[in-house]
Amino acid sequence: MKVLIVSINYHPELTGIGKYTGEMAEWMASNGFDVSVITALPFYPEWKVHEAYKGKGYLNENVKGVDIFRVPLNIKDKINAKGRIILEVSFTIRMLRYLFKALLKPYDLIISIYPPLTSLVFISHLAKMRGIPHQIHIQDLQVDAAKELGFFKGKWLIRRLEKIEKRSFERATIVSTISDGMIQKVIPKTRIDQRYFLPNWADINQLVPGPKTGYLKRKFPIPSQNLIFLYSGNIGDKQGLDLILNVASELKKVDCSFVILGNGVGKNALQEMASDLRLDNVFFGELVPLDELNELLNDADFHLIVEKKQGSNLVMPSKLTSILSVGGVPIISASDISSARVCISKNRLGYSCDPESKEQLLQLILDAMKDGDYSEKKKRARAYAEAYLDKENILLEYSRLLKKVLFQDH
Repeated sequence: MKVLIVSINYHPELTGIGKYTGEMAEWMASNGFDVSVITALPFYPEWKVHEAYKGKGYLNENVKGVDIFRVPLNIKDKINAKGRIILEVSFTIRMLRYLFKALLKPYDLIISIYPPLTSLVFISHLAKMRGIPHQIHIQDLQVDAAKELGFFKGKWLIRRLEKIEKRSFERATIVSTISDGMIQKVIPKTRIDQRYFLPNWADINQLVPGPKTGYLKRKFPIPSQNLIFLYSGNIGDKQGLDLILNVASELKKVDCSFVILGNGVGKNALQEMASDLRLDNVFFGELVPLDELNELLNDADFHLIVEKKQGSNLVMPSKLTSILSVGGVPIISASDISSARVCISKNRLGYSCDPESKEQLLQLILDAMKDGDYSEKKKRARAYAEAYLDKENILLEYSRLLKKVLFQDH
């Protein structure tokens, strides 16, 4: 089966959409699919082109059997609504160079990773014109998220974008998404025969429960007796990570330390805030390479997931699948309809409280430290990952769906 994937994010980005799109493409290529990818030069979560790709423009690569066609982006210093629009429009315009050429070839399927909406509109039209089956895989409902975050003020503009999004969905052969909450959101926008649940996964054979090795205490001056609360991921505008610092400021005399790893538009401000609060119990660092991820995750006593009241809480954070795979204990501050909080609470995998509440998160952390024995939570976390998050099982079932849908009439 010949497949074209179009995604603004892709390998070697370590978190978010790029991580999953890269893993999916490489799995497909290793399982008999002929896979090509149109993508951007890697830029996430730093919102800067990765060092190895700086100074490069249009670029062709082959990585693990996947033909990759990369385009440059216009990335502004300030990533606000205007900056995001410029970035996404620049990707859309430049990816057409490859897309028009690609559509001359006999592809069996085009997969659009959504967002962004700008490229989705073009692909939707062109796939329909060429009679090529089209799958839209929704990692985030961009219009809904923009509305909730207040990026667009005019109601007429929101309505127009919603109509454009809905029409793109209607043209697709398959519309897949990653959580139950998002499935409910797309029901009014899609037909029942289009919808498919394709959750984000974990490589449960690579991310496994293991002993603490002192990995974090070797990297940072953390007192030997301290419990470690880890946040590893994007440091952006949706996370509200200042909450962690406000809680840490109340725990300076308690035997615990907070480690925040990652990059993003909010990192500098967060570090300045930690300095102003004189937080010697908070440490910042970079995302670790994949070959160190298992050791890192096992070394933390607790894993922090923080979401704001506003914003798209229907997305299952990529960090959560990895946390559960190693049998980690998550602590989440999010709304009660958040996909991550529902998962953790329903399956008794960790601790949860309401978003943006310093008092609740502080008490939750103190309660978690007092519990002492987390072995049952750890066992349930690993069991959940094995039952529902296994990368091999999820992608094998997905490949069967593609063959059934695409070739049922042939």
